[in-house]
Amino acid sequence: MNNQENISALKALTCELVNKTLQEIRTHREEHSLTDEPRLVIPEYLLVEALEYLSGAWDLILSGRPKAAVALSRWVVEASINLYWVVKGMPEDADDRLKALVGEALRNEASLLKGLSKIWPEKANVLSEIAGRASEVRTQNLDIETNLQGLENRIKEADMPPSLYSVYRICCAAAHPAVKVWEKFQEDGSNGPGSLIDTYTACWMAAQSIFHLVIGSYMLTKIEIRDDEFPQKWWTDKVEPLLDQIKRTSLGSVNTSEQ
Repeated sequence: MNNQENISALKALTCELVNKTLQEIRTHREEHSLTDEPRLVIPEYLLVEALEYLSGAWDLILSGRPKAAVALSRWVVEASINLYWVVKGMPEDADDRLKALVGEALRNEASLLKGLSKIWPEKANVLSEIAGRASEVRTQNLDIETNLQGLENRIKEADMPPSLYSVYRICCAAAHPAVKVWEKFQEDGSNGPGSLIDTYTACWMAAQSIFHLVIGSYMLTKIEIRDDEFPQKWWTDKVEPLLDQIKRTSLGSVNTSEQ
């Protein structure tokens, strides 16, 4: 397969993984009548939203925009970190941490709606009313008065796998303007089209981010995984071979251009 086919195959694999995990969660909710259980609702919400970012990242990679793809992958990475943060805390802290995530989502929703009311003045009253309801649910129904602690603090408490931390750091750096300036220069100081983010890196980022989101979802929902080696086996048997092919192709194109 060529690179386009490999990337399309990775997109199909990762989207299929998300949909499979979503089906497991929804089936579990129905079978146990857990319609409003936060441990199930929050991962389901994050997985549904992740599908849009994930599909967008793969489409950007296919169109030759790896840096933009990495920027989109950051949403999925932060969602994964949030799940690890809930799971890795003390058992008695889990419910409070879940509530804090819901509160942050409501705060962001209120901020978004208030911003949209400035863009759509003819809808300002309706949007402001909805924003007010979101804020009311957060402060009165959930009794949340303080904002969610910063992501860096959550990372320290999450005790997450080193690979996820690496993905997060790459996402942060790749989206930073300073990196864009640095990429314009070669080691000898001359101007050049050098880039720190290539197709292989963007593919690895997109696949790793969703891999960790799925692991975090299973850990939080406590749904029994039928295959003891899943999703690690999915990664080693299906994803890594495709990534290796993309990496070899990328290295081959670099060597050819240098001759």
